[in-house]
Amino acid sequence: MDTDKIDRTRRGDPHSGRQVLALVGGPAAVLLTQQAKYLLVEPACASGHLAPLHLAALIGLLLALGCGALAFHEWRIAGGGWPDHGGGSAGRTRFMGVLAMLMAASAGLVMIAQWIPDWIVSPCQH
Repeated sequence: MDTDKIDRTRRGDPHSGRQVLALVGGPAAVLLTQQAKYLLVEPACASGHLAPLHLAALIGLLLALGCGALAFHEWRIAGGGWPDHGGGSAGRTRFMGVLAMLMAASAGLVMIAQWIPDWIVSPCQH
């Protein structure tokens, strides 16, 4: 049995943490942005300034795009290309990179869709 192969699997892939962050970061940014906007709507309406709501949406969108950029970086390190049937760390990294890029793009679209009503209809209307 190849001991070097066993040692590498025990240590784990150093990119695994970044892959997981890139994968769950986009959806987490959607949830955090929505929660922040819910918390900020009452003080924003009381003050008459809606800038905090727009700032929260912008920060969330940038977080999702940052997760997509991290996923793209990890995907490029693994050689890019569409994931194939080959196993191992490179195949898993390519798969996780593509999946994380799709998740980040979906999260970005959801946040834009949630941001559009803030521009059209005031959240302060009763």
